[in-house]
Amino acid sequence: MGERSASEMAELEVKEVTVTSHLDQLDQRIKMAVKMASNCHLAYEKASPQTKRLLNQAFFEKIYLKNRGISGYDLHTAIRSTFVMSWF
Repeated sequence: MGERSASEMAELEVKEVTVTSHLDQLDQRIKMAVKMASNCHLAYEKASPQTKRLLNQAFFEKIYLKNRGISGYDLHTAIRSTFVMSWF
């Protein structure tokens, strides 16, 4: 194996800093998602209308309305599977 030149080492160090920065950002986003998921109701209350729509689409396949109220719903497959697994 040959030795790396100083410029190659400097380039690798820059890449390491960049990767570490991206991992830190990803870690922050994951922590925020877990925090929000731990209290979905609060997250929904504080969400913008666009985010509420995305949350609805993530949790529900269909929401049935009758007389200006919710008369029923079908959970999204992934959410339904999670609830079924949590019962066992």
